[in-house]
Amino acid sequence: PHLYHFNLDPLIHHPGGQTIQVANVGSINLGGCNESHEILYPETATCDEKILEEKFVEYLNSPEKVFETIKYAWDKLNSTYSFNVVRKQLEDLYG
Repeated sequence: PHLYHFNLDPLIHHPGGQTIQVANVGSINLGGCNESHEILYPETATCDEKILEEKFVEYLNSPEKVFETIKYAWDKLNSTYSFNVVRKQLEDLYG
């Protein structure tokens, strides 16, 4: 039932599974520096608090921006991490 997930962990070597879960439930991720943050939420894939505050205020003031961000993350989630995408990658690797 929550729209925002804040992640200020600056480490880049974790897989970023939380961000995938956030996109899957239709929420917005703010912060974090993992690869999945960059793929799913490129505008907020940072731990720079100034940038994150500006984006958060933008979301608060623009329902259109919220919808656009959620839709982008959902589309990228399905084109990058879906079962069919992973299955195709395995088939390409192993025939």
